[in-house]
Formats: sequence, C-alpha cells, structure tokens
Amino acid sequence: MDAGLAARPWLKYYGHVPAHIDYPEKGMYALLSETAREHPKSFALCFEGKRTRFSELDGQVRRCAAAFRRAGVGPGDRVIVCLPNVPQAVVCVYALNLLGAVFCLVHPLSGANEMGHYLTLTKSRTVVTMKGLEGKFLQHGVPPGSVILCDVSHALPPAKRALYTMAQAGKGAGRPRGEARACVPWGAFLKGADPLAAEEIPENDPHALAAILFSAGTTGRMKGIRLSGYSINANAMQTVEMGRCTFPGLKVVAIIPIFHGFGLSVCIHTAMIYGFESVLVPQFSEKGFARVLRSCSPNVIAGVPTLFEKMLRSKAFSRLDLSTLTGVFSGGDVVSPSLKARFDRYLIERGAHVELREGYGTTECVTVNVLNPEGAVRAGTMGVSMPDMMHKIVEPGTERELPYGQEGELCLTGPTVMLGYEGDEEATAEALRVHADGRTWLHTGDICVMDEDGYIAFRQRLKRMIVTSGYNVYPSQVENALDALPWVEKSCVLGVPDPVKGSRVKALVVLRGGLGASQDPASESARNLRKRTLAAIREDIAGYALPQEIEFVESLPETLFGKTDVQKLMEREAAR
Repeated sequence: MDAGLAARPWLKYYGHVPAHIDYPEKGMYALLSETAREHPKSFALCFEGKRTRFSELDGQVRRCAAAFRRAGVGPGDRVIVCLPNVPQAVVCVYALNLLGAVFCLVHPLSGANEMGHYLTLTKSRTVVTMKGLEGKFLQHGVPPGSVILCDVSHALPPAKRALYTMAQAGKGAGRPRGEARACVPWGAFLKGADPLAAEEIPENDPHALAAILFSAGTTGRMKGIRLSGYSINANAMQTVEMGRCTFPGLKVVAIIPIFHGFGLSVCIHTAMIYGFESVLVPQFSEKGFARVLRSCSPNVIAGVPTLFEKMLRSKAFSRLDLSTLTGVFSGGDVVSPSLKARFDRYLIERGAHVELREGYGTTECVTVNVLNPEGAVRAGTMGVSMPDMMHKIVEPGTERELPYGQEGELCLTGPTVMLGYEGDEEATAEALRVHADGRTWLHTGDICVMDEDGYIAFRQRLKRMIVTSGYNVYPSQVENALDALPWVEKSCVLGVPDPVKGSRVKALVVLRGGLGASQDPASESARNLRKRTLAAIREDIAGYALPQEIEFVESLPETLFGKTDVQKLMEREAAR
C-alpha cells in the first residue's frame, strides 16, 4: 500500500484541510515575539482573573531570559521547570527557548527519587519549581542557589494576592528553614534584570533540541523525549488547521498541564503563536473549574475523557452556558461511544453548537497527530491524519504494512516526530526506524485499525500501560517499588475499569511469609499495612500512579514460562 494513500485518503472527501503547511524556520520564542508585535494589546494569558497582554508577556519573557543568562544559563544548557499551569511556567519556557537552552518539564507530583532521575538524565544544573517542593531537589545535591522558587501570589491580582498571603500565613507557611532559605525566590531572581534587547537575542536552530518531556517505557523507567522547537511549532500549526474553530481573540482553557505535550502544544503554544488567550488552570477541582468556565466564556476546551465525565456527573457544571464554544477536543485516552453521546447532548442542552471531537497523540511526536475532522466525526474512531502526518498499520514487530481493516501496530511519520530518547540509543533505535520508503517512522506500540477513508480506531496497547484520568501509569514502575519493600514477596499492578477515571490502579501483593495478620482484608492490621505500603513507595511513585486499591493475596498465577499471568488476573477482575 502506498504510504501517501495510507496517510490521508480522506482528503478526497474533506479537502478544506490542507495536506501540507509551510512551517517557518524559527524557534518557539520567535513566533511568540511576532505575535506580540502584531497583536501587542491582545490578551495572551489569564490566571485567576489577572490578564496579561502579549506585549507584557514578551517583556516578561525577555526579562526572564536576561535573569537566566545572568545565572549562567546559555545555549544547550538544561533547566528543569517543575511547575503547574501558572504564568511563570509559560514565561520560563519561552525565555529558555529564546536563549537556545533546553526546558525539561516535569510533573510537580513526581516522587523525590523520580526527581533525582530527571536531574541525572538531563544533567540539569538549574531548577524552577514551586515553594514547598525544593526539598525534592535539594536532597539530590542541587545547590540552593540554583533552585528558583515560584509563589503563585506573584501572578495574582492585588485583591487575591492579599487573600492568598493571609491564607498561607494562617496555614503556618512562614519563612523557610535550613537550606531552603538559600533558594532564590522568583522576585529576587528577576530583580535588576533588564529585558534583553532585540540585538541581544541569539539566532537559534529550530531543529535543535528545545525541550525534554517525560514518558515511561517498557522498563518502567521514565524516558526523556527529545523535541525540537520546529516540531512543537509544526504541531501547533497543524492543530489550528485541523481544528477549524479559531478566530482572533479566541479563549482556550488550559486545564491540561504544561508538562504534558497536550497542554504545552495545544493549550498554550498554539494560543501564543496565533494571538489567542490561554486561560491557565493550575489544578482541577469541580467547583473551581466550573467557576473558570462561567467567568471566562471559553471558546475551546481540550481535555481528557475523565474531565468530560466529571462535567457530566457533577452538579457544579449543571447550569453552565456553553454557547461560546467553537471546539471541544479529547485526547489522552479513548472516548467511549456512550461518553461521546452523553456529552454531545450535554453541549446541546447548554447552548453549544459543537460536538466532542476525539483525537490521538503521543509525546514522541509532541502530542495530537490524529483528529476527527470538523463536520465529519466518526464515533468510535480517533479521527484521521493531521496535515503533513502519515500513518500506517504494520504487522507488530515488523515493517510490513497491512491492508485497510486489519489490526496491527500504528506507525507514523511527519515533522513533529521526536529527535529520540535522552540517553537511550537502544530505545530510540527501537522506536524510530527507517522503512523502505526512506522515511523515519515512529513505532507507537499501539494496536489500531484504519478504514479505507483513513479513520483510525484504537484497539489496545502493546505494552501494559494504564491510563488513569489522562495520565500514563506503567505497572512495572509501581511493581518495582512494591517489590523492593522488605515485607513484599511479589506484586502485580493492574488497570481496573473506573467510570470516572477510565481506569484506576490496583495492586495485588503477596506478602513475605504468607498473609499473616492481613487474612481479613477489613481488619485494622490489614488497613494499617496498606497505609504503610503506600507511605513507603510515595517517594518513588507520582501521586496519580499510586495504587487506589491494594489487595493482599496468597499467590499470583504464573504462565508456563514462570511469569505472572496478567491476562488471567484481568479475567478474574472482570468476573467480579
């Protein structure tokens, strides 16, 4: 089958989306700067009601870049940015790109040992994080003077800033102690730094490494995914062309975190280079998110299925006016036909004239690369290839392309594909392969099927990854932490269906010496052992990956090859 035909056969039906886009040979900051010159008074960011214009944002970025340069950060240097969706995170990303440095985005809820892995892998010497998280880095030898601490109060409007300061004081959040005192507060970091002038801004290669985002592999160890600024720019431009729902002044709600490719590219970078306003939401709560939707009258919501399920279930979202919406997109996990049907009705009942459009993405190509086209959504599919992206289905473990309608491994190629995995040539060679057509194809590890119109449907993952609330959880990583405990003989981690999260993490644990006091799962000793077990692995495992359920069992079934029979365990769970 010709790869071009496999890539975009649907164009013969929906030709309003271009097959090709001309991508500028510029870095991420260069495109933001152009937007600031063309739309200086347009709003770029909104955080807790405080709005920042593009001209102001550009000035903040250039000032932050000057501060980083003063701190010794230059081209090619790596800086860990461990922040939620707050203005400082956006400023740091573009400031580092301006300098030609590499921003390494990590999840603030990651365990302390995970932070050590990030530091070692990226060789970062500078960290930007939230006040209260500095200990996760200081314990790994990062000098306090290289840790920059952000406080959300700096980004709040005056009235909210005063309330926040009083609330923190009420919680006893006073002056930091010990080494934390020597960390650099955000205000002090910026103090005295004059915004870089145009002639001081270096010319950077857009194809060079710009970002490292993290995702785990088959070993359970977090992998650093190397992305160029060109690939992130390309993904943002593809998103706008495929989305077909944009206009000047558009407001997109950034509820997906910036450390996720989906959040970085779709919710923030797309807005920054097209003059849209990104409404930053640092953490999800039903009442808080409903308040944001009510106050900002958004035009675009991009989220994971869990978000839309919660909007259907919570009374907080029952009386919203969503008539301003021009696009609603879902990624991160499969949207069930039931959820799509229910959410589409929900939208209509609240005045919206759009439907939920599912897509597919992977951090190895920034994020979304397949999307259901406007006016041609097919429920049960992830959609079709975005501009300049090509997809095909191959026989797993090979490069042999399969006919339409046959299930196999999804492979893709295009301008957004990663440069490789940081420090892991073997994994890079396994994922990126040059096929007979001379193109480098990314082997996704996902089993999918493509129909004759190019619509792709997801079937299952080749690897045992669990997706819970849109986050990827790798069982082997959790199992490694559990098996390292002195009272654990063996463990197996499963994804159990959950009506809200999609899947929840469950651990089956065999204790050393037998069940002992935990024979009665409701006993106090069993409850205490569960708490003790969770507390013991909390430093190694991100909060969202911690098991929501731990069951102590006498043994785990094994295959003929002596491995845990995961399939049998999943069948047992399904039969319960």
